[in-house]
Amino acid sequence: MVEGNGVTIPADGNWTVDDFLSASQKIVKRDQDIWAFWPDFADVSEFGVFWVRQFGGEFLDEAGKRVVLDSPEARAGLEWVYNLGAKQLTFDNLYRDANKDQMFEQQGKLAMRSTTPGLAAEYRKPGQERVKFDVGIAMFPKGPKGHGTQASGSAMGFTNPAKQEAVWEWLKFVSNKENGIEQVFGGAGSPGGRTDSWTDGKLLAFDPIYTNIVKAFPQGAGSLRLPANFRRTALLKAVNDELAVYWKGQTSVADATTKAVQAGNAILSQ
Repeated sequence: MVEGNGVTIPADGNWTVDDFLSASQKIVKRDQDIWAFWPDFADVSEFGVFWVRQFGGEFLDEAGKRVVLDSPEARAGLEWVYNLGAKQLTFDNLYRDANKDQMFEQQGKLAMRSTTPGLAAEYRKPGQERVKFDVGIAMFPKGPKGHGTQASGSAMGFTNPAKQEAVWEWLKFVSNKENGIEQVFGGAGSPGGRTDSWTDGKLLAFDPIYTNIVKAFPQGAGSLRLPANFRRTALLKAVNDELAVYWKGQTSVADATTKAVQAGNAILSQ
């Protein structure tokens, strides 16, 4: 869909969001229900951070005590995503009742999608049946303030102090260099947070995306900012509920972010 419309995407992300929009217009064929790009946007803690950082904004301050989505930079990032559907029409409806995976992987209706590098492992896994074509994997283009970035992770816990030594050995195993590499080759996801996993020759030969990410972010992803009072679930619901009104086209980005900041900071003050 990309190459057939004369579009070339640099694997290292060395192009701009404006270039991206111009390329998207060559791909879209509304009468055939063919679209260029359907962004992930609904969770501000994941792709929301990615979008606003491309424009110089942030979701939380570094201390995790204030929501700062009402800055001009953060608003510009959110507005850019909203306009993908409202004005640029890279996709017809951000809330469309459809399966994004199926549109991209099976139906030939969606040319591009944004996700974490974890999906690269699934698409490149030998014997996988999710896609029948050679998926092109590239970094997202640069915004006005460079490439967007967001660290992401999950946690493990234990409840039996008598097993603390065994748990510690397990945690060391799942976070070592070799396990990070093998997670990719097993089709399980990203290499984790270790730079020595990302830069290992075996992984770099698997797909160029790892090389390109390391070159773009030699110090790693941007900071993972979490609420200082640990009320992450309540915070995300409060902020996402206010932003949803904007995503649905029912208010302005200024009004939505003002209310999101008020609602979020009320949670953070508790």
